[in-house]
Amino acid sequence: SYSSDINALSTKDIEILAQAYYKLALTQSKLAHDSNDFNDKKMYYTNSLINIAESEKLAIRPSVLKEYSNTRLLITKKAQPFLD
Repeated sequence: SYSSDINALSTKDIEILAQAYYKLALTQSKLAHDSNDFNDKKMYYTNSLINIAESEKLAIRPSVLKEYSNTRLLITKKAQPFLD
């Protein structure tokens, strides 16, 4: 079981956690994309953006942070019509 204190985690565990948030964000973005319901799209895109931001906060390596940031920009662009 993991500690809720991020500082107690190893670098490897933080990278795994960041990747988990990233994959969750991608899944939520896909659910939003595939949904035909406006409110569902809004909910999934909102959650996706929250989780991609978490992954960025946890990213340790610059190349990974860049990938997460670029993905956030793409999700933000796709989500914009549903978040205004």
